[in-house]
Amino acid sequence: MATFTDENSALGDLDNRVRSPCCWPIIFGALISTGTYLVARDTMAYGLWIPAGLFFGIIMTTLCFYSEKEGQMLIEGDDPCMSSRTNERVKPDVFLWLSMQGKYAISASVVFGALSWFGDPMFAAYLDGKELLLNL
Repeated sequence: MATFTDENSALGDLDNRVRSPCCWPIIFGALISTGTYLVARDTMAYGLWIPAGLFFGIIMTTLCFYSEKEGQMLIEGDDPCMSSRTNERVKPDVFLWLSMQGKYAISASVVFGALSWFGDPMFAAYLDGKELLLNL
């Protein structure tokens, strides 16, 4: 029978399983603002697509928040028994939701602003790809 000298060696690293991912709102912001920019520029319907993209991004980050909340509910009563350390995870509350929405809004505005200034090559590649798909 194997014995472990370190109490966490049998369980693995407990801190990694309870850390909140903070990069998803930033990824959502970059992807959604890029797609919104390309579609809005292609259709010239800025008044329609920009609010729709922002609303879709808010929904995605809210779903990310609720998945964090569900994850917290699953491990909230989990006692590892072999370790006396407390879990480092922050409980999801309105401040975590606002923090996620802020990360999304900042990343979306930076990416959309950069595309508004320097997006011509990406838009040309988008049009070439769209034309290629239509010709197939």
